[in-house]
Formats: sequence, C-alpha cells, structure tokens
Amino acid sequence: MNFNPTTELRHLAILLLGSLFLGWLLNAVSLVVAITLGGYIFWNLRQLFRLYDWLKNTSPTDPPNSHGLWGAVFDEIYKLQQHQLKYRARLKRVIKRFRDSTYALKDGFVMLDREGNIEWWNPAAEKLLGLVSPADVNQLITNLIRDPSFKDYFEQDNYEKALELPAPINEKMTLQYQIAFFGKQERLIIVRDITDLKKLEQVRTDFVANMSHELRTPLTVLNGYLETLSDNSDQMEPMWQRAVASMRQQTERMKLLVKDLLILSKLETRTTAVNSGLVNVNALISRIHKDLKPMIDEKNQSLLIHSESDDQLLGNNEELYSLLSNLVVNASKYSPPNSRIEIKWGTNTTGGTLSVKDNGIGIDRKDIPRLTERFYRADKGRSGDSGGTGLGLAIAKHILINHDGRLEIESTLGSGSLFTCKFPFHRLQTPPQTAAIS
Repeated sequence: MNFNPTTELRHLAILLLGSLFLGWLLNAVSLVVAITLGGYIFWNLRQLFRLYDWLKNTSPTDPPNSHGLWGAVFDEIYKLQQHQLKYRARLKRVIKRFRDSTYALKDGFVMLDREGNIEWWNPAAEKLLGLVSPADVNQLITNLIRDPSFKDYFEQDNYEKALELPAPINEKMTLQYQIAFFGKQERLIIVRDITDLKKLEQVRTDFVANMSHELRTPLTVLNGYLETLSDNSDQMEPMWQRAVASMRQQTERMKLLVKDLLILSKLETRTTAVNSGLVNVNALISRIHKDLKPMIDEKNQSLLIHSESDDQLLGNNEELYSLLSNLVVNASKYSPPNSRIEIKWGTNTTGGTLSVKDNGIGIDRKDIPRLTERFYRADKGRSGDSGGTGLGLAIAKHILINHDGRLEIESTLGSGSLFTCKFPFHRLQTPPQTAAIS
C-alpha cells in the first residue's frame, strides 16, 4: 500500500474542521470536538490492539485489513516478516549443508562458547570423544577431556602447535587436537585420529633402530679386518693399499652414521621432556672450545665466546654438548679458512638464547625450512667431501624439542649463517651467589 503523510494530515484536518462546523451548528463546539477526537483515539487504539494480536501470533498470517497510516504499517511489517522468513529459510539451508558436510568428515568438530562450554559437535567427534547428546550439551570441555595436558593446552592463547594425546575412551587410540578462535572468542576444536600415522612412525623408528643395531656387528668385523690389512700395508701392492685406505674411510663413515642413527632413534622415542639436572652453560661452552680447538686451528679459524649470563639450564649435559658441538662443527666445515665463529649465551625475561654464528658460505633461503630433515643437504655437491652423516641438525632439533626449545635459522648466501637455540624461561635457574670471605 502506498502511504502519503500529507493525505493523512489532510484527512485529520477535514475531520477537525467538520467537527467544528457541526459543533457551531449545534452550539456545542467543545462537546462535538471532544467526541470526534475520542472516536479518533479509540479507532487508533483498536488498530494498535489488532497489531499486537497479529504480532503475538507465532504462525505467520496475512496482516489485518486496514487503510491509511495503519494499513501502511501492517503492510511494511508484513514485508519485513516475509523477508525474515526467507532469510531464516536460507540460513537453515546453509546450516544444513554445513552439518551435512561435517557429518561426512572423519575429523571431529566441537564448537564451544566463550566459557568453553560445548554447543555442538558432529558424529565423528561423538565417536572419538565419547560425547553423549543431550547430556553433554553446555558441559565444560575440560570436564569431559580430563587429561592435564589438554587443560593446559586449552587455557593458553597460542594454538599454533597441535596437541597429541590418547583418546579419552580408548587409550590405544591417539588423537590430535587443534583449536582455533572464531566469532567473539568462541572456539572450534578439530579432533583427528592419528593412530595409524603414529603406528607408521613407530614402525619407521623401530626399523631404523633395529637396522642400526644389526649393522654394528658386520661393520665392526669389516673394520677389524681392514685394520689388520692396514697394519701390514707394507706387504701389499700400492693399488691395494689405496683400496684398503678407502674402505677404512668408508667403514668409519658408516660407523658414524650408525651411531648418529641410534642417537636420533633414542631422541625420537623419548616421550617426556628432559629434566635430569642443571647444566652450567658457560662450562659447557668452555668444554666445546677446548675439544674443538684442534679442528678450528687446523683451518686457521677463530672461535669467539660471548657470555652475558651465568644462568644454568635444566636438562641433559651430554645432549646439550652434542647439540652445541654439532652446530660449531657445521659452522667450521662450511666456513673458509681465516673466518670467525661466534658462540653467544644470554638470557632475558622470555628465556635463554644460545647461538652459533659464522661468516661462511651461507645457505639459500629455500633450503632453510628443510635443513633439520634427516640426510638433507643444502649443498648436494659437498655431501661426499664434508665427512658428515647428514643427521647433525636433525639430532640438534630433537634435542631442543626434548628440552622444550626450538631452533631458528637465519642465513644469506655468501654472508654466513646464524643458528639460534631458544629455551623457555622455566628451563633457567640462577645459581646461588657465593658469599665473599672477608
């Protein structure tokens, strides 16, 4: 209905003028005007009650018949009502498609409100977590998944890393939890069954460990015979002397490879963080300097130490020695003679930082993300010349993981590299101050 306010005002003016004229004829202007205005108010109240009854009706119906201002109001509300119904129908279709798609997924989805109460989940989450409808609706997720590790993970604000835990309904299953914020600080939990993946990783780890153990015996026998031949090399022709020397070199390399594989296997299978004792980092650096000085001097390189803290680290002394020595050996190998290698140890309010910096050949940016992969080499042409096993940085990464730390690598081709080991603050401990003797 098209509504014109001017027409409505004109009708009201005509009504008032008519009542004044009629009151003048009857010599009762006030009475007639009062009756007219009362009737006008009564009619508007009746339309208002009709509007209230119509809006109170839960099922959509056609608007009441009226004219003028009220007819326009009824029509506009009816249009809004129809628009809302179409919007709700479209929203229902979107929600239905979303639910149908999540129902088809093998991953579990759990939606939580701001307080961590469960609002909705898909069938996969019900199967993986043992959720029961409607009993678990509006329940705190931490009341249903009671593992302390999950509670600590849930209460933090950084969900970059996923959490892996045994399933609450079956300890033989391993679930991976990933949490993301959406809306007004609401959370979405994605639950994935990684049991088969963990089994494959375990098979791979067991295979590497078993293979390494099996290789130790034949390598020891071969090395023994080659040592015997080397001791009697003066009785062999020069051609065989070179062959024996080459075989000894390769068996020694294989022994180092087996040793590193066993170390890596041991590190990978550890399920808990290392808390075996306090490590004096400055003493560790001094030990590295002493042990590696012959290698550094052979290339006429310099090893500089910058210590800015006396804080100690909670961890394993030999593993941290292996970590730092691997980084320094790599820096020496890939730096030219007369170059400089720097070791720096410092702490602040966020944790400890142990870094190794060189001014060597550097690393291409595209290779940096893969450097800690086992057997990965940025410079394929040097794989046979460096004498390494290709496992040093992989070992370093896993040692850091077991110490709640992480490895950061910065490098530019031709400008050297910086390897930084970062340890969390809870790993630091300040040694007690010794009182001076007067």
